[in-house]
Amino acid sequence: MSIENQDTLEMRIADVSEYEVQREYQYPDGISLTIKGPWRVFIAPSGSHRVQTNDGNVHYIPNGWICLSWEPRDISNPVKF
Repeated sequence: MSIENQDTLEMRIADVSEYEVQREYQYPDGISLTIKGPWRVFIAPSGSHRVQTNDGNVHYIPNGWICLSWEPRDISNPVKF
């Protein structure tokens, strides 16, 4: 199933499956959200994200997060997109 359509055409798409085991978004109110097995990240011009996981689920991440952290697959190369 493809989630690519007219709405995603304006988004930047990053395949993070080779680089991330999980990612965590933190918000100013102390709420955090951890996503395991991220595959692709769709980044909207507004700053919101849609994260598709390797099991096919899609998570909507509203903008406003203050910190994004991730567990890299390869600690010798932790930052690559």
